[in-house]
Amino acid sequence: MAVAIDRRAVGRGIVAYLAVAVPCGLVLWLGGPSQAGHESNLWVVAALALVLVAPLLAGAVAGGAQPSPLVHGALAVAVPAGAFLILRVIVGVGQGTLTATQAVNFLLFLVVFTSLGMLGGYLGFRRRQRLA
Repeated sequence: MAVAIDRRAVGRGIVAYLAVAVPCGLVLWLGGPSQAGHESNLWVVAALALVLVAPLLAGAVAGGAQPSPLVHGALAVAVPAGAFLILRVIVGVGQGTLTATQAVNFLLFLVVFTSLGMLGGYLGFRRRQRLA
């Protein structure tokens, strides 16, 4: 049984993911915990938003697509997160700094993010059903 993918719904989910993930990533990159003497708790909020809010929101936005909210939620998160992780692995291999532990961690992050996207897809689907 094939699942019909609503590309517009997945695209909206990807945009929602990037709208949260990119600013959070910039906060972590520019003002992370490594700047001694200039510590801020903003990076903690940004990390939590990147890990929890972005995948759930992306899944919820894409999950309103009928009849497969879990697939749409997973795709809305797996596409941008997977692209970033593939790019990060390529850069790490090119620089010679990638370790096996990092590669496994990247894969596990992708699994967790995709699972949260599926949960968000389910929540978005249930919300849409309740409103209808």
